[in-house]
Amino acid sequence: HPAPLFAEGILAVSFLAQDRHEESERRLRDVLAAIRHIKGKDHPHTVGSMIHLAYCLRNQDKHDEAEGLFLEVLGMTKPEWGANNSLPRYAREGLATIHVRRGADLPEERCDEARVEYNKAIELDPLNAKAYNNRGVTWEISGQCAKAILDYERAIALKSDYGDAYYNMGNAYGKLGKPADAVAAFKKAIAINPN
Repeated sequence: HPAPLFAEGILAVSFLAQDRHEESERRLRDVLAAIRHIKGKDHPHTVGSMIHLAYCLRNQDKHDEAEGLFLEVLGMTKPEWGANNSLPRYAREGLATIHVRRGADLPEERCDEARVEYNKAIELDPLNAKAYNNRGVTWEISGQCAKAILDYERAIALKSDYGDAYYNMGNAYGKLGKPADAVAAFKKAIAINPN
């Protein structure tokens, strides 16, 4: 009967919220296997369980397996699930955060490779402010501060209280020899995060 499975799934997700990732992963794998058996591979409950497991794996830096699950979900999306179905959006957002993390893990001298990861993240989730901010940093490292500022502006447009983007923008304006703009950006960054 599926009711105990849903209860187990809720418990697994609660463990995830408590940063008990290993316990959550074990339970989510069990729930996914059972739901696949009962409901079938393409059922929305199966897909939802796949997304929960993928987020759990992503949070444990098991990016390759999480990416595989997110991609599998995107390949299973069905029109009959309806236009308002959030499962594909969750998969795109989760996959985008993996690309952002991969880019952030690269050393500064590999900023071109990092930018590729941020481009992938933005393509998947155009509302990912962190991807724009981080891509801006890669432009700035490459000496393309005008492009960096455009990305910082995009990040701020998506998240108006993004102190890091204002701070980065201040640095970029400073490098462009625009001290008044740099000071204005730094003041906004300090107002958001006085520390």
